[in-house]
Amino acid sequence: MDIIAIIGNTNTGKSLTIKELTGASRSGPRSIPYINGSQHTYVQIPALQESEMYAKDFFTEVNKHNVSIVIVTLRTNGTTKHGNLFPDAATYLDEFKNYGWNIIGVAELVKGARLTPTPNLARYTPIVISNVLSQPVKVNAQRLKSAWGIL
Repeated sequence: MDIIAIIGNTNTGKSLTIKELTGASRSGPRSIPYINGSQHTYVQIPALQESEMYAKDFFTEVNKHNVSIVIVTLRTNGTTKHGNLFPDAATYLDEFKNYGWNIIGVAELVKGARLTPTPNLARYTPIVISNVLSQPVKVNAQRLKSAWGIL
């Protein structure tokens, strides 16, 4: 299983970016055109932390579907919801790797002018899109489409 992650803090346009990137309006499996042909892809629009979903639960959900690629959004930092702690993006990515998933693309959406990734994400060599709110979502999504071979 290959996985692409779009990461950012609250209100950085993660959901809008994934919708523009995939054409999806809700989470679930769909056919996405890639340079090497259409692939059955699971698209997770709200960040897993916002959906109150742990990596193991997401892994179980995705495996119910016959998909070869997953595109997911994650919050950069962990969060607590209803008394449950949901980890940061790097922890989710580490867990996905432990499940045997191949991380083929990571993007970090940043509100400010920072050009380097959040330190705990650096090992995943994310594409950092800074000043994300000053650019149209279509521009950011097109940059990621080109990088990841999505048509």
